[in-house]
Order: sequence, then structure tokens, then C-alpha cells
Amino acid sequence: MAQKTSERQIKFGIENILEIHLLALSKIYPKNYLAHHLLGLLYCYRIIPTYKKSEHYLMLALKLSRSDEEQSRILNCLANLNYEMANYKKAIIFYEQTIEKTKYKGLPLLNMAITYKKLRNKKKAFSVAQLAAKSLRKESKLKHSPSTTEELKNLLRDCARAA
Repeated sequence: MAQKTSERQIKFGIENILEIHLLALSKIYPKNYLAHHLLGLLYCYRIIPTYKKSEHYLMLALKLSRSDEEQSRILNCLANLNYEMANYKKAIIFYEQTIEKTKYKGLPLLNMAITYKKLRNKKKAFSVAQLAAKSLRKESKLKHSPSTTEELKNLLRDCARAA
């Protein structure tokens, strides 16, 4: 009798196939940042994350990247990775670097405000969230998701008392 394959098993299989192909691409094109960047994302967001591998490939991708936009995407991934690992101070440093490199500052500012809140610095979280709100309004043509707007409203409301 055939066993039913679970959704988790299918995802795990797809992740393994993707990993094999990305590793091959990174060997064929060792100076191309994209394969390394994608490996970093894969290791961070897979079913069983491997954060050290993720950081290794993202740092390699950062060294290989050429444009500010490429670097801002990688720096933002490094910030999110450090947030996931509860390295909040390091995450803030990467969010700051992301903001320096990108023309779209709203989401990194929002993520940085959330990180300050995690550090229990509600006053700083509130001031950064206000900057995020201003940037997101300017960038409104990007059509941010309703969850982003809701998250920003909640953050501003929660931190307003501390400011």
C-alpha cells in the first residue's frame, strides 16, 4: 500500500532539490552574488533553518554584489536573519545600513522600529515608527500590504505612551 506524502515532506524535498541546484550554480558562477544570496535565503527560511550557513552565504553575496540596490536587499536579509536569531542590536546595525543603501526606506524603518520595541526601547521605537510612517506614505505607490499598515498602527499606538 502506498504511503501518503505529507506537505512537510514535499516542502523538505523541494528545499533539498533547490539547495543542490543553488550550490551547483554558486560553484559554476562563484563571482555571481545572486546564487549566494538565494542560498542565504534558503538556509534562513527553510523548514529547519540553518542560520550560520545563511549568514555565510549572505555575507559572501554582500561582498560580490555591485549595486546599492543589490546590497540593500542583502543587508535587509542579514538584518532579518539577526532578528530571527534574537541578535537585535546586530539587526539594527544591518537595518541602518539597509536604509543608507536603498531608496525605499519605509519597510526597513518599520522593521527597525519593531526591533527597538523588542529591545524594550519604546521611545526609540516610536520615533523610528514615525519615520517609517512618513516614508511609507511617500512610497504608497508600492501598495504596501494591509498587514504592514496594521502593524505600523499597532506599533505607534503601543509605543506612543513611552514617547
